[in-house]
Amino acid sequence: RSSDLRHAIAGACALVLLQAVALWLGRGQASALLSDAVQLLLGMLCVLESMSAWQRSTGAWRYYWLWLSVTFGIWTVAQMLGIYIDKTGSHFLDSLDDLLFFLSGIPFGMLLFLDPDEEREAFDRLHLLDFLQICGFWICVYLYFSRYQATGPAGAHWGPFGWGTSLVFNGVVALSFVLRAIVTNSGEGRKFFGLLVAYLS
Repeated sequence: RSSDLRHAIAGACALVLLQAVALWLGRGQASALLSDAVQLLLGMLCVLESMSAWQRSTGAWRYYWLWLSVTFGIWTVAQMLGIYIDKTGSHFLDSLDDLLFFLSGIPFGMLLFLDPDEEREAFDRLHLLDFLQICGFWICVYLYFSRYQATGPAGAHWGPFGWGTSLVFNGVVALSFVLRAIVTNSGEGRKFFGLLVAYLS
């Protein structure tokens, strides 16, 4: 397993270097295609490694990796659709693509409600209510801050950033992970939530 992990890390580093090359090439069509392909491969690598970790884990940690697998899976589908749109010019699918990218945040938000010290492997009613809360928050953010309805306060800007759906949702989730890391009694859980904050930053 350690050799598989080393291979995954090496592959991720190689892809990041390719992404740097794509950025160095500029804004041409070839560099854009290379960048999109690298991001797609990174997404696929995240799905594979998350699924592998899910199979090896026990207790509540299985749900952490399961939700991450779903998150990266939805994101990868959105990235594939984005590449298809760029290659074919089918911009009528832009709204669906944006929705899928934003939708990928819902399973990621579920990580807030899982307890690293919990040994149960059952997905109970409390987890279902937590999932509904995340969905409700997601819907509110999407409807209010959607760029298609960006009027009045929703269209405001803060420095170089616009009050877009992803910025608001990821900002609130990141802040929630910070609070979760502070209040948890588990050192391992604190480290895990801290890494998730770093991922969103």
